[in-house]
Parts: sequence; structure tokens; C-alpha cells
Amino acid sequence: MVINGKRQETVAARVRRHARQLPAPPVVESFAHLRSWQVERLIAVREERRLTHITEKYIRMPVRKDERLRPFLTNYLPKMRAQGSSNSDSRSEWVKPGVPPLPFPAQLKELSARTFRHVIRQPLNTVARVLVNLLLSFFVGILFLQTGYMQQSIYARVGFLFFMTSIQAFITVVAAVLTFTEERALFLREKMKHIYGTSAYFLGRTAVDIGMQTGLSILFGLPAYWMVGLQNDFGKFVQFSICLVMVGQSSQSYALILGALIPYRTVALMLSPLVMVPFMMTTGFFVTMKSIPGWLKWLCAISPQRYVFESLMDIEFSGLKLKCRLEEMITVPLDNGQLQRYCPLERGEDVTELFGLERGTYAYNMIMVFVLTVVVRLVAYGCLRWSAYYHMRSSGGG
Repeated sequence: MVINGKRQETVAARVRRHARQLPAPPVVESFAHLRSWQVERLIAVREERRLTHITEKYIRMPVRKDERLRPFLTNYLPKMRAQGSSNSDSRSEWVKPGVPPLPFPAQLKELSARTFRHVIRQPLNTVARVLVNLLLSFFVGILFLQTGYMQQSIYARVGFLFFMTSIQAFITVVAAVLTFTEERALFLREKMKHIYGTSAYFLGRTAVDIGMQTGLSILFGLPAYWMVGLQNDFGKFVQFSICLVMVGQSSQSYALILGALIPYRTVALMLSPLVMVPFMMTTGFFVTMKSIPGWLKWLCAISPQRYVFESLMDIEFSGLKLKCRLEEMITVPLDNGQLQRYCPLERGEDVTELFGLERGTYAYNMIMVFVLTVVVRLVAYGCLRWSAYYHMRSSGGG
């Protein structure tokens, strides 16, 4: 554009010239994320006037839910300008900004609150998970509706307990892989900017996931238990619900390893059967523990579904009295030539012996599942730290 015989740079050209010098805008996940990116960009190019304008704009704006931004803007921005102007010449885009880091408790609190808000602001995902748990529970309940106490109900009860364990593990693994891989890119991007630590992010997310997964597991077992007609004992129902909660938490821990190591959602979903199928095959439903080869015994030791299935079998069949129809009774000839009829399985304890289950106590099995859950979560945390370190090294983030 020519004005008074002199060529002047247009506003659009000036904006394009400055845009080439600035880092690309990130995918905005929240208002706080956008604000931090804007502040960091302004410090990087040392535009004091625009930084002051943004500060005054946010201080004057009528905020309702974000009143806590005012202390941040009034206290932190002067420090950021002072430290940014002295260090901007010697640091790259990915070096930690000159902002005093938040202490670990504050990071944990903010990340837990952000994860909870993320769940609330995506009601479709939450409603979908609730519907999946309810619909599958009603489907299994209708399939094994009122099994009764005859001999034919034995395998119906055992099949019901196996499918409840497997389905709960399956839907938990799929949901954990989907949600964790979705947030993985955001975590790595914020980790490269040193906004928070890996431990704070992992613990904050785990705290929210534990509460949500516990509620979904109880909801999954509530309709099916009474529809099938298991023992009418509230204490046994509580133990049954605890087993579903534990298998959900342990399966989620294994899924977090996949989500931490694999950056692609489709690949992580394709590999998720490696977590579910081996544990499902070693529960004791398809083959007894004695039939499993010795070199695969270690798989039984780390299978949470095996411990949960044994606990469910012990809960349901302990103290259970079974009956026989006339056609279900076995006829045996005696030495005196007479025939005697008897019921093959009259006690629930005979069923557990028939399946060759190792009669561990309920407390022992739950402790083993809890230990497995904690250990596997620690492994998942280590995988997440390694993934973040590898990503920062490969991206030149240091």
C-alpha cells in the first residue's frame, strides 16, 4: 500500500509477519490453557504493550466462575514480565517459563478438579458408559433369569459369575484405553512446557477414575444379581459388588499401561485383547488350575479375574442347598439287588470342588487383587513417565 509516495506495510501483512515468528496456537482445551498459552507467547516475543493490554482486559472483564484469575494476573504477571525480559534471549520456545511452579498439593488439586470438570462437561460420554453398564447387566440378567436351585442351575450360576467378571473387565479396559489415549496428547504438550508434574497428573486422574469406576461397577451388578436369583442375602450382595469393583479397578490399571505406551487409539484398542483374553482363559471356568501347564502358572498369579472368579464362586456356593428333579437323580444298584436314587450335588461346596478351584479365603483373594492393582498402577505410572521423557527428548524439549 502506497501513502504519500511511500510504501506502507498493511495491518494484514504486519499480522502475517508477526504470526510467522510466534509458536503455532495449541488446541484449546480450557480457558486456563488458552490464557497460559497467550501469556507465554507474549513473553517469548517481549511485547510489553500487548501483555499489559491482555492483563488489563482480564482484570476488567466481568468474570463469575473465574474470579480466582484476578490474584493470578495481578501477582504473577509482573514476575513473568520481569523474568521473561531477562531470560527471553537465552531460552527457546520449549524452556520452562519464568513462572514460580505450583506446589505439588496445589497441582494435584487443580488437576483433579480439571479432570472432574472434563467428565461433567462431556455428559454424552458419561451417559454412554452408564447405559452400557445397565444394558449389559439387564441382558445378562434376562439370559440367566431366575435360575432356581435345581441341578441344571449349577452351570447357569457358574456361567453368570464368569460372564459378569469378564464383561466388567472388558468394558472397563475399552473405556480406559479410549479416555486415556484421548488426553495423552494434551498431557504431553503441557508436560513439555513444565506446567505440572507427571505424578500430580497421574494421581489426580486416578482419584477421579476410582470414584467413577466404583459407581459404574456397583451399577453393573445391581440389577443382574437379583434378576438371576442368587442367594437372597444382602451381605453376599455387598461382597459380590466389592468383587466387581476390584476387577474393574485392576483391569483399568492394566489398560493404563496400554494408554501410556501407545500414542494411537486404534492400535491401543487392537492390543487390548492381550490384556483381557489371557486373564479370561485362566479364571478356572474353561480349564481347571491343575490342567494349566506349569510354564503358564505365572499368568494365573497375576490374573485379577482368577481371584475375583474364585471369590464369587465361594460367595455364591458356600451354604447353598441344591435340589434334584426326578430325572436329574442318579440310580445306583446296591449289592442286594435293589436300586437307590440320590442327588449328585446337594451342597454348594461340592460344586467348587468339582471345578477344582483353589479354596482361598475371600479376604486373601481381595488382598491379592488390591496388591495387583497397586503394583500395576505403579508400572503404568512408570510407563507414563518414560513416555513423557521419550517424547520430550525426541521433540527437543530437554
